[in-house]
Amino acid sequence: MTLVSSAHRNDLDVWDYVKDVLDQLIAGSTDYDSLRPDVWAKSHPDSIRTYRQKERQEQAARRDRKRLQRRLNRMTQMKPE
Repeated sequence: MTLVSSAHRNDLDVWDYVKDVLDQLIAGSTDYDSLRPDVWAKSHPDSIRTYRQKERQEQAARRDRKRLQRRLNRMTQMKPE
C-alpha cells in the first residue's frame, strides 16, 4: 500500500500526511510507528477530512436502505395468496 492510499483510507489530508512523513524520514526519524496513518492522525487532528467520514456513513445508510428494500420485495413476492 502506498502512502497516498494509506492517507486516503484513513481520511487524512493526503498532502499534509505525505509531506510530514517525507520530511520526518529525510530528517532521519526512525520512529516508524508514529508515521503510521492511524497514529499520525491522532497527533494531527486538523488534517482529518471529516467530510469523508460523513460521506462514508451516508453511503452505508443508502446501501442498507437498498438492501432492506430488496429483502422486503422478496418477502412480498414469496407470500402465497
